[in-house]
Amino acid sequence: MASLKLILKTQSEDKAGNSPLYIRVIQNRKTKFIFTGIKLNRNQWDQDRQKVRKNYPNSTRMNAVLAQKIADASIMALEIEKKTKNVTAYEIKKALKGENGTKFFPYKDKVFKQQCSKWSEDTLYNYIQWIEKFSNFVQNENLLINEIDVPLIKDYVHYMESVLKNSGVTVKSCLTPLSMIFNSAIDEQLVDKNSYPFDKIKIKMESATRRSLNMDEFERLKNYSHSHGKKGQLFQNMFVFAVSAAGFRYRDCVCLRWSEINLTEGIIERKINKSGRVHRVKIGPTAISILMKYYDVSGEKDSLVFPVISTEIFDRSSAEEKRKLICNSNVLCNIHLRQIGKNLGFPFNLHFHLSRHTFATHALNNGMRIEYVSKLMDHTKISTTQIYAKVMNEELDKAVDQYII
Repeated sequence: MASLKLILKTQSEDKAGNSPLYIRVIQNRKTKFIFTGIKLNRNQWDQDRQKVRKNYPNSTRMNAVLAQKIADASIMALEIEKKTKNVTAYEIKKALKGENGTKFFPYKDKVFKQQCSKWSEDTLYNYIQWIEKFSNFVQNENLLINEIDVPLIKDYVHYMESVLKNSGVTVKSCLTPLSMIFNSAIDEQLVDKNSYPFDKIKIKMESATRRSLNMDEFERLKNYSHSHGKKGQLFQNMFVFAVSAAGFRYRDCVCLRWSEINLTEGIIERKINKSGRVHRVKIGPTAISILMKYYDVSGEKDSLVFPVISTEIFDRSSAEEKRKLICNSNVLCNIHLRQIGKNLGFPFNLHFHLSRHTFATHALNNGMRIEYVSKLMDHTKISTTQIYAKVMNEELDKAVDQYII
């Protein structure tokens, strides 16, 4: 028969000094905990007597509530054991928590509210879009967390691959917030950790490709003279600047302010939009020469460096409006770069993110240690930077096959 007991988890004490009170269920030497929804200070709880002490407000009423919870749980556990042979502690816990369990989408809102301050605006936006995609697939606003199992995720992956024609990278990204929410539910003991489905899903991943400009292509781009107007010239300069500034992302270029640059020492120090970390990087003479082209344009020290978006408009915009301004300007930038690439005869579509790949490839080719490249590019993991080294090795292998007898 299952054993039920109230346990105050003092190891989970919050900042106010209160700890959660759980019902501990032991069945066949397996233990599960069910949160009662009550938090107590450790000096308000008598573990031996299984009661709150008199120093707790309305202690008599609270003890009656707790006694009723244990009584109800004991009756339910007994009924489950009568109906089911070899019942597990997990199954008892599920029944005690109620057949409906925890609904996924309302719980998602709770997790997002708790975690969103740790994410960049782009990350939050992407997570919202990916959850919306999942919602459109399941068409069930009452979906329970414990209903998210291997068959459901496999069907969702198949839907993304075959119907939406999403790449492996996109499919994997779309599963990221689902996995995060499920892990949060495991931490709160809303679902059993053994039911975690995402490590059982295989996704077809395309071989990683990182196209970059070789030195000849980069020099041709630097020296390119065209009639695309000021915008075209601006985006061309920004691309060259990004290569010389250790692979600055588009968002960080377009949001760069003069107050974040020390031109005397050639140092940029700013909070990176994607990671939220303060990043310090020394820029090369090419980057400085481009900055000087726009130096006189700046009216104030805190204005945006590159005149893609009006500083006044940008500063008075909401977070969502800023995201749209940046995204729209990025689209325009890539339209201009694609045309420049065609004019230069590049056998690929030129877009801004190639500046990042170009920096990484050139730095590694010139002997910079991969740890330094990773740090300069603000990569969270060095394995991300190693993709560039792998691509370089593959190109070297092809060169050997082609030219060595």
